[in-house]
Amino acid sequence: MNPESLLLTDLYQFTMLQAYFARGMNETAVFEFFVRKLPEQRNFLVAAGLEQVLDHLENARFSADELDWLRDCGRFRPDFVASLADWHFSGDVDALPEGTLCFADEPLLRVVAPIREAQLVETRIINLLQFQTMIAAKAVRCVLAAAGRTLVDFGLRRSHGAEAGLLSARASHLAGFTGTATVLAGKLWGIPLFGTMAHSHSWQFPQGGIQRGETPEQAMYRELHEEIGLLPEHVSILGRTKDWLRYDVPTHWVRREWRGSYRGQKQIWFLLRLVGRDSDVSLRACDHPEFDAWRWNTYWVSLDAVIEFKRRVYEQALNELARFLNADHRRERRPHLHEHANRPLIESVSKE
Repeated sequence: MNPESLLLTDLYQFTMLQAYFARGMNETAVFEFFVRKLPEQRNFLVAAGLEQVLDHLENARFSADELDWLRDCGRFRPDFVASLADWHFSGDVDALPEGTLCFADEPLLRVVAPIREAQLVETRIINLLQFQTMIAAKAVRCVLAAAGRTLVDFGLRRSHGAEAGLLSARASHLAGFTGTATVLAGKLWGIPLFGTMAHSHSWQFPQGGIQRGETPEQAMYRELHEEIGLLPEHVSILGRTKDWLRYDVPTHWVRREWRGSYRGQKQIWFLLRLVGRDSDVSLRACDHPEFDAWRWNTYWVSLDAVIEFKRRVYEQALNELARFLNADHRRERRPHLHEHANRPLIESVSKE
């Protein structure tokens, strides 16, 4: 699809143009874009989309292929279609600067041009302006509600088409969003890019909290069953960390209602050996599954896939527990019939 094609318009625009042509009408016309009324609780908009409108008006032309199609479709007179060969926009545009607050009955844009030019561009102008203005008006309310917090557009995959996703990134940044995840928006408009990583490339060891009255070992067995479905008979404990390992959680990762009362976690880590079967692992042992999938990893896994504020604790725990792993490897191992059995597992339990 070519979004700059002059065929990207309503049929009635061409019907009107043919009528103007038949009557020799090409006087100057004035078209204005405005919103008639707004809800009381949403009584302002943010003008956006002007750059794309001007690009369209400067570059829009009919291609030979488009003129052939108009001639062959059977709706229009050949002499009318021939008159479109040299069509270009020669009028003037007055508009509010992008990012300007605007209100009901206030023109965002005015086109002054020969009537066949003003008529033909009407649909695309409305399409470009109303969409980005709508997004910017929503985004600026998010900015006001966020009160200085970082806001990032991640809307491309849920947008109604590629152009909508791209222009949403632009309009939201114009309204005050910090950045976007849409890479092309970064290239086109210099919008700062943000991103996390796919769930398929991020991971953590099973972990959970200690309930009142539980020992760390009891909490470990409970969480092990809730998160990956294993029972005490499926594992043996090789070792645990001597002391609590602590990490702080950045403020922007903390739920708003917890801020001021929650700082982070302290954890006891356990090194376990699986003595059951792989098939004993179940990620649906509770009503609220923690994980989407599981797999075996080598012990010294890359910490790049661990969320940044947990990496130091992961590294500390792996280093401390390695001595138990090495001691276990030196023991004489009994034959076992289960494939992948006797693999080491790591579990942590925490106090907040």
